[in-house]
Amino acid sequence: MITDKTYNPILRITITAAEDLPANRLVDFNGNLAADEIFLGVTDYPALAGESVSLIVLGSAIVECTGTILAGGDVAISSNGIVKPFEVGDTILGRSINGNSGNYITLLLR
Repeated sequence: MITDKTYNPILRITITAAEDLPANRLVDFNGNLAADEIFLGVTDYPALAGESVSLIVLGSAIVECTGTILAGGDVAISSNGIVKPFEVGDTILGRSINGNSGNYITLLLR
């Protein structure tokens, strides 16, 4: 459930969305949903392609996740801007402040 999560954005950067962006997803430097370990920030509201969107790039953000992520666990990117539990061979994107299974977590960006 997303309503039981809190987040604390410290720094934001505004970019133009290259595609429709749902809320709570990782976005790359080109304005697309992130598909690999390189991402710029996290959406906290949806944006349509061509619209300006302010991304959280420092602090904590609520992100959609897949799999079971434990509180304090490292996370990596799955696909479509969604995070998953870190596995050997992945690049660590951040750490989960709270745990959840296939829903939403609060991610400490680093």
